[in-house]
Amino acid sequence: MSHRPNNILVFIIRIWLAGILSLFSAFALGFMWFYQTLPQPMQKPFSARAQAIIVFTGSRARVPAALSLLQDRHAPILLVSGAHRNTASSDLMGGEASPLGRIVLGYKARNTFENAVETTLWVRSNNIDKIILVTSALHMRRSLLYVRHLSPQLEIVPFAVQNSKVDHWDAVFKEYAKYVLSLAHRSFATLPEGFPTPSSF
Repeated sequence: MSHRPNNILVFIIRIWLAGILSLFSAFALGFMWFYQTLPQPMQKPFSARAQAIIVFTGSRARVPAALSLLQDRHAPILLVSGAHRNTASSDLMGGEASPLGRIVLGYKARNTFENAVETTLWVRSNNIDKIILVTSALHMRRSLLYVRHLSPQLEIVPFAVQNSKVDHWDAVFKEYAKYVLSLAHRSFATLPEGFPTPSSF
């Protein structure tokens, strides 16, 4: 009888260690899946058309890729979500207004979730049903996770651009950790009140 408390304690420790090991294994296997299935950068020719192009700011290649799609008439308007507050539309076109489409700047978004919020509010206010979403290949999965959660009826054509960090394990691991946290956040994420909608066209 004197050994029973010790036996119970050992059993509890074993269960706890097994749980930790299972979580670690699941996390490691998830990371392998995440890395092996990263979206590939889109290559031209690209034939999709939509009502709008939306780019989430971040790595340098994103906005130029979105502007190229606008110039190639894949959509008549471009929303730049997460633009710097001092940026003007003419700055993106080398000081000249775009002759091929309109550029709308969203200044409020400071992270991926807010990018998705800004996108959702803007497409709803303009009755947009189909978009081309531009972001880096490393960032695309998390971006789609949030936009699809907030705008489940929206048709999204992903356009991933190259990201030099995709070859660095630490950057990929960091993005994977953010993705896992986003999966948890998604379960209770809703549109925040008072979030400004970018200017309509």
